[in-house]
Amino acid sequence: MDSRCKSCDAQCCRYYCFEIDKPDTFEQFENIRWFLLHDKTTVHIDGDGDWYIRIDNLCLNLVQTADGPRCKDYANRPMVCRTFSPQSCEFSEGDHEYEELFTTAQQLDDYAKRMLGDLAYNKGHAKMQAKKKT
Repeated sequence: MDSRCKSCDAQCCRYYCFEIDKPDTFEQFENIRWFLLHDKTTVHIDGDGDWYIRIDNLCLNLVQTADGPRCKDYANRPMVCRTFSPQSCEFSEGDHEYEELFTTAQQLDDYAKRMLGDLAYNKGHAKMQAKKKT
């Protein structure tokens, strides 16, 4: 185990994050808005313009020990854990910087209005409202 990991609170074991497609349409923004309506979920745009979803959820193998939080099955941990770099984690480098961070559906909705423009946003919203009535 890397020495930095021994003094960390296992931040990498407390969430998972993966890239999602950048939304280009009202419907695609609506799918991401749905993600944000779930507890402990955020979406962000990184410095390269890539979109990610983050779900805060503890790994089932994370246990509290006298030495702090540790993996109860370290020898059999998944490949993603084995290849994770302590040099680039939040503990070593601090929080990641985001171009945009969405913690609520409203924040994403406001962003969608700006990015799509009033005409496209209002058209998509009207289409959604019409579907509600059927």
